[in-house]
Amino acid sequence: MGYLVLARKYRPQTFGDVVGQEEVGRTLKRSIERDRVAHAYLFCGPRGVGKTSMARIFAKALNCPEVRDGEPCNTCDVCEDIAQGRDVDVLEIDGASNRGIDEVRGIREGAKFLPARAKHKIYIIDEVHMLTGPAFNALLKTLEEPPAHVLFLFATTHPQALPGTVRSRCQRFDFRPIGQPQIVERLKQICGAEGVEADDDALGLIADRAEGGMRDAQSLLDQMIAYADDAITRDAVEAMLGLPTGRQALAIVEALADGDAGAALARVDAGITGGTTVEDLTELLERLARDLLIVASVDDASAVPLLSGVDRTHLDAPAARLPADAFGYLAKLFGNARVAMREPGSSRVALEIALLRAARLRDYVPLDDVVAALRGAAPAAPTETAPAESASPAPQRQPAPRPRAEAPASPPSAPPVATPSPPPTTSTPAAPSVQDPVAEWERVVTAIAARRPSLGSFLARSRCAGLDGGRLTVLVAGKNRYGLDRLDENRQGLQEIVASVIGRKVTLAFAPDTEAPAAARPDDRAARPGDVDAGVTRVKEIFDGREIRPGDRR
Repeated sequence: MGYLVLARKYRPQTFGDVVGQEEVGRTLKRSIERDRVAHAYLFCGPRGVGKTSMARIFAKALNCPEVRDGEPCNTCDVCEDIAQGRDVDVLEIDGASNRGIDEVRGIREGAKFLPARAKHKIYIIDEVHMLTGPAFNALLKTLEEPPAHVLFLFATTHPQALPGTVRSRCQRFDFRPIGQPQIVERLKQICGAEGVEADDDALGLIADRAEGGMRDAQSLLDQMIAYADDAITRDAVEAMLGLPTGRQALAIVEALADGDAGAALARVDAGITGGTTVEDLTELLERLARDLLIVASVDDASAVPLLSGVDRTHLDAPAARLPADAFGYLAKLFGNARVAMREPGSSRVALEIALLRAARLRDYVPLDDVVAALRGAAPAAPTETAPAESASPAPQRQPAPRPRAEAPASPPSAPPVATPSPPPTTSTPAAPSVQDPVAEWERVVTAIAARRPSLGSFLARSRCAGLDGGRLTVLVAGKNRYGLDRLDENRQGLQEIVASVIGRKVTLAFAPDTEAPAAARPDDRAARPGDVDAGVTRVKEIFDGREIRPGDRR
């Protein structure tokens, strides 16, 4: 026959040949040796990891007359016919094209007859998840209680698509993705047998692109043998597959470290113009940022594998230019960009936005340094309230001007008996001063709104009833119980804001303002029957909505 592709030419013929699935092969071999063979097996796993090859080897071992230690001899007629797919007792069925109930009825009828020359009649159904529901139902009885000479071997990439009744009747084996070192080692053996020279970096890139599938790796190697001139190099693999090179990615990162967003965008455009996809370039940049983070963080990173393909010696200088955390931030930016690329048409935009943000890496300050600086500038007695809710410091936090001489401040913690009692709350307060909370209440509310907008909205229609021995009573208009509860929960933080404005510490007490005029209380249902509290009224105005009460029909 003509040329045979590598994936078929070097297809595993024994359990030991199936790379990366040693546990599965060992279990199947021992089941033959100990005569504990089940009537149905389910092989699950991603594509190209050896599911169908393992099924063929198992079928050969079960029917081979010269089987030794659970391994087929691969020299007898039975083994050769099974390997070539022409044995009358081992039937391979494609579940994607034979998925109906009529095909399954044919299997049921054929299972009644004894094998022609071997010990077992074996049905290998590949992509079994493609069978229809009625087909599975027709197979169930035969699958549960088949004739003694019949075995079923199922292979699938989507085991979750199989009915639970089918899965429960099979011994399940999960095939794992094959590790990159194992794929590289197998590719080296194939290159040696074919007389082809290949660099380890090139084979590593091929294995990486195969994503754990041996068949995909062998197919890529087949392409490279046809493409390369003398030897397979990493540059040749990158050129044939249109992949971005490590040098391109490193140049982009160096431009970002210089803060030169224009140069980084220009290099990205050059890569895309040269045939590189945005997704591949973003993935390589994320891997390079990860490698730089490892080199900058680990004293001896020689034992840690690098994923970008850039030589380790070329990473030392870039890794020393920025703090290690900056490369972690860079990897996160590119990772988020890859997530955003799942939306159609947004790939290049997502990458360029990430680059523009990453161009500010020179201004990156490690979080530990920020925390240390804040601790150094913080007051000796920390408060319970988290300070900053805005990026710029609020002017209300500045110390208030000194009080006038005619209104001296009383000690903050003095009990009521130690200071003269203020006039009753209903009387006219004394001449306004900076320490008079009644006169300064509007300014206090403004300061609270700047720091805590949600609480400021509750206090927008409030008034100060007076100060009694360090206890400041605030009357809030309306019947909003939720607002009063929020104010009580945040009393400590509000007291600090009030103290920063009036220049003295007070204890706040909140109560509803039952004497407020109807015009000041739009949430009073007696005054305005169609409204609720101020917050809901404002939402109705913004969204042009209406109130739906219990019992109303929508």
